[in-house]
Amino acid sequence: MTPMVRENGIDPEPGIALTLAQQRAQSIENLRYDLFFTIPSSSSTPILGRATIRFVLGDASRPLILDFA
Repeated sequence: MTPMVRENGIDPEPGIALTLAQQRAQSIENLRYDLFFTIPSSSSTPILGRATIRFVLGDASRPLILDFA
């Protein structure tokens, strides 16, 4: 997976900055998640999962940063 880079060429900082959260809140509407997990009976076996994210993007002129924190 290729990391996202801000417009100024600097990688996003760890965590979710308040300004980033505010920008996304202003440009994303009707956010929906579909989450699917396969949870094995053995705790030593990895849990597999898939996330589908659907939303309406109000401003596509700027990059949208998705984080998985």
